[in-house]
Amino acid sequence: MNKKITIKKALFAWAQYRLGNSMVMRHLDEQNLRFIFENIPQVNHREIEHLILCTDCLQKATASTRQKESFAFAETAWRKAAATREKSWPQKITTKSDHIIEIRESETDKNKGLIIVTINEKQRDQFEGKMISVVDGKGRELLKGVVKEGEVFQRIENMDAIDLRLLVKTVV
Repeated sequence: MNKKITIKKALFAWAQYRLGNSMVMRHLDEQNLRFIFENIPQVNHREIEHLILCTDCLQKATASTRQKESFAFAETAWRKAAATREKSWPQKITTKSDHIIEIRESETDKNKGLIIVTINEKQRDQFEGKMISVVDGKGRELLKGVVKEGEVFQRIENMDAIDLRLLVKTVV
């Protein structure tokens, strides 16, 4: 029997599998969500992974933390193409709000690179001068910097350890 698997079917199966994995962990309560957003470097990477993959928890976190003046924005982004174990560089990932996260490898040292976040044209004024951070699925802070002229960038190391499921948020 020769069954054809279309890209659409493969991506749907992959999304269902990832969604199922994120639901193995119970939803995060408001106290845990607050702790995660305030203490990302100390958080268990399973909680970060759940937050990145679970839209319910991310929306709950965004709603509860948006009440604070210090917090204005959070969203997730990850590589949409079929995942392989090997990462290739550069990676260009677009968030739901059309911000672009680009990760480039150094030409001289393959384990070092640069992460650049470009804010979309419509929201540049809103983000100008604000500090944002990008955290990977393992809870590693890849970038923390102030948006200038619609961009923020930072050098990064240990490129091979980056989990390309990303959480982007504004910080104080």
